[in-house]
Amino acid sequence: MATQDITVDAVLDGGLELLRILMDYCNDTTKDDAVKRENLAVIENERILQQKQEETLLNLSEISDSIGKSADGMIGTNQKTVDNLEQTLDQFTDISMQVQKIEESGRLFFNQFSQLNTEIVSIEKFIVAIQSIAMNTQLLAFNASIEAAHAGQAGKGFRVIANEIKKLSSNTDDMSRKISETINRLRSDLERLVSLNEENTKKLVTLQQSAKSSLKNIEDIKQGNGETFQSISTLVGRLKESGASISETIANINEVDRLNRLKAKAISDDQIQGLIQMNDRISFIIQLQQIFLYLKEKLAGADSRIAADSFAG
Repeated sequence: MATQDITVDAVLDGGLELLRILMDYCNDTTKDDAVKRENLAVIENERILQQKQEETLLNLSEISDSIGKSADGMIGTNQKTVDNLEQTLDQFTDISMQVQKIEESGRLFFNQFSQLNTEIVSIEKFIVAIQSIAMNTQLLAFNASIEAAHAGQAGKGFRVIANEIKKLSSNTDDMSRKISETINRLRSDLERLVSLNEENTKKLVTLQQSAKSSLKNIEDIKQGNGETFQSISTLVGRLKESGASISETIANINEVDRLNRLKAKAISDDQIQGLIQMNDRISFIIQLQQIFLYLKEKLAGADSRIAADSFAG
């Protein structure tokens, strides 16, 4: 009888330790939710940055159209051409400065992606640790079931609890896999966004080079009136090319914004579902802890009565 009681007490202690581990897991998962909130904040910052980029590019497009119209009007007279070229020089200088700012924003965008990718790698390592805990929990629940079976009728209720713990461990493992799948989708979206960002950066570099080249052409026009009309025609052609490049870049930015919105919604939905499930698990763990403590008190009371009966005898 004494050996049986000691075994049940040890199983109860092991169950309480298991519940402590599960509660630590819940706390660690809460930290994971904090990382997701940080990811949402990064996505929101990216969206704001993309809106600014789009506004700037639309402004560039309007400026390019304005320059094109001005260039067409330059074909009138020599004096009018010189006056318009002065205005065009200022506008192209402004374009070059704005493109440079967009390039800097793109580099910041890329750095944020790199940081987010580092966070994803950390989460993946954490998921591996959670899966290991779930596996050990299943093994501990299995051993607890065996000990409950050895305890006979006294361990019947504990065997039910051990089975519930095994279910909880299995659910934990399933949740870990779902989180891993979400992380993989997030990584895939990030890779696509990085690719689009690199493509946009290349187009912006090309656009800046075109602007610099156009500036040089305008300076040449000012120096030689004999080649004015031919240079203006070249400038108009390049402006049209720049306008097409700007339109394509705006389309890419809109695509990035669409993907960001979808990604933010997926993360938000996953976070809400995870919080609901985590609250349910925490409530269940607390109830189990109370049951285990109650069983320990009952077991301690039974031992006290046996000791008192032995002393009286």
